[in-house]
Amino acid sequence: MNSEITLKQYKLFDVLISFSGKEYTEFGKLVLSPFFSVGRNLHPLYELLGKYHPDFSSSRAKENLTKEKIFGILNPGKKFDVKKADAIIRRLFSDMNKLAEQYLLLLSLKKNTIEGEFILISELIRRNLDASYHKHIKKVEDHLRTRKIDEFYFRQMADAENLKYCYNLSRIDHQEFVIDNVIRKGEYNIVYALQMLGEAMQNAGANHRVFNAPYEETIICRFAEKIDYAGFLDSVLKEPCDLRDNLTLNCIRLMNILNPGNIEFVIKFRDMIISDLDKYSAEEQNILLIGALNMMRKAGLGKECFELNRFILEKGLYHLDKTKPFPLIIYRDLFRGALYYNENEWAQSFIDSYHKKLSPEYRKDMLHYSNAYLEWNRGNYENALMHCSKLKSKDARVVTDLKLLTLRAYYELDAFEPALSLIDSLILYLKQNKKISREIGIFYSDFAKIMKTLLMYRLGERNVTLDKIKNKIETAKNTYAIDWLRKKTEELG
Repeated sequence: MNSEITLKQYKLFDVLISFSGKEYTEFGKLVLSPFFSVGRNLHPLYELLGKYHPDFSSSRAKENLTKEKIFGILNPGKKFDVKKADAIIRRLFSDMNKLAEQYLLLLSLKKNTIEGEFILISELIRRNLDASYHKHIKKVEDHLRTRKIDEFYFRQMADAENLKYCYNLSRIDHQEFVIDNVIRKGEYNIVYALQMLGEAMQNAGANHRVFNAPYEETIICRFAEKIDYAGFLDSVLKEPCDLRDNLTLNCIRLMNILNPGNIEFVIKFRDMIISDLDKYSAEEQNILLIGALNMMRKAGLGKECFELNRFILEKGLYHLDKTKPFPLIIYRDLFRGALYYNENEWAQSFIDSYHKKLSPEYRKDMLHYSNAYLEWNRGNYENALMHCSKLKSKDARVVTDLKLLTLRAYYELDAFEPALSLIDSLILYLKQNKKISREIGIFYSDFAKIMKTLLMYRLGERNVTLDKIKNKIETAKNTYAIDWLRKKTEELG
């Protein structure tokens, strides 16, 4: 009978594999601590597993971590019985897993000191330890006063007010302060709710565009649409309020998301972020600036988008975690934006600096991808096609980009028959690929259909006129490479 312990069999292995060597050693102190005792001596099991940590899938681990050997080491001199061994090992592994999760909780509290302070202050209030309460609530207030705004800031400000409310309410001589605590807690919660709603709408919209995920039918969107942000701001701005800027920023953000294209609001949102950028954490700067970028793009502020993209890149906000690869989608968008505005030198510098920072499996493909577009931008269409032919990527956006670039290169080289063949396969690909949203699919399909009409005209189709092509271009309005289509049509007279 095979008694090998498999990694999928016990959750404990997943947790232990996530521990660094230092963390596993520190975890051992918790295993030995009587305070965290679960009623069984888990140290022998800890020592045994430590010999193979973190590579529990190695041949050495598989050979030694069998039920017989584990049972024999933990129960020396006792006869092995499969049923008893199963029950004992299951209990031991379960208890060890609980301790491991307890250790993760302690690690989290150690790293996130503010949450630990909140838990401590609640206990100090309950035990009527007023002197300690005042010491720790001041510590929390000082910390929140000097820290940068992130996604948790206003929630934690509300939590701090709630603790002061609980303290004042439980002290007869402090109840006069309760009203102020209630109001401040409510104000912070309003800002937090608007902030989180804006972030949720921004992310839901991005997922809808890229992955065809639900958007308009979601509760998030339906709820956001029901709020009168302009009316709310009009009433708030009439009264003194130290949260005015935060409320204004989050309301304008939601107004832009729900009704895109208002250039005045878009610019105001961008300028408010940049003027107060140092108030925000790096993560929040990234979220807000990406939001501004999407709004500017929808408002048709293309050149401003490229400049903001450069600003975000120079600030290091596109790659906050340097231990992880540079994001592929961001690499693509930055590079393509540079080429659109003929910033070829900047694009070349970007390729040299950033393609090596991509995940290893993308580097070779994206180098060819980048060079294909750069060569096309320089008018070297045959070189562009050469680089296109070397791409092996299966990423939906990269494959679509490749087909579109190849199609335009064929046109520039008067290779009309291959171009027509490619159009049919492109339209079918856009229709069948579920990873391409309907919105993006239409954006590219409209281009392909106009290109087909343009090619038929070049091949002498009698029923196709230049006026018909121009009309199609203007009717489409928002389609891929519309400026290039206009230029190619103009060249024909």
